[in-house]
Amino acid sequence: MTGSTQVQEILRESMADLVDANPYADTVNAAENSARALAERFQLEGLEWIRVRKAGRRVFVMVSFFEHPGQSLEGMDVARQAVLFRSVPAKPPSVTLPRPPATTA
Repeated sequence: MTGSTQVQEILRESMADLVDANPYADTVNAAENSARALAERFQLEGLEWIRVRKAGRRVFVMVSFFEHPGQSLEGMDVARQAVLFRSVPAKPPSVTLPRPPATTA
């Protein structure tokens, strides 16, 4: 591969990473399985819909669950908060935290 061809290939791959696209099927399947597991864990009625989009190297997931019709608003809010807490990583992989300065004793 010549230098010019390598540069073109790198640019083509970089542009593909930046374009909003449908993620691969295994990514969608993993997101659906995770959402179904959350619905089961928090005793929700089930999964209404799931939307998975890829933008660059990030994957965005939106999920709508069915809840029990007789559940109170407070109960729904508790379930929503629990699902959010369980599904969102504490530290996203793209974020790096600075190291605290070393202390001298």
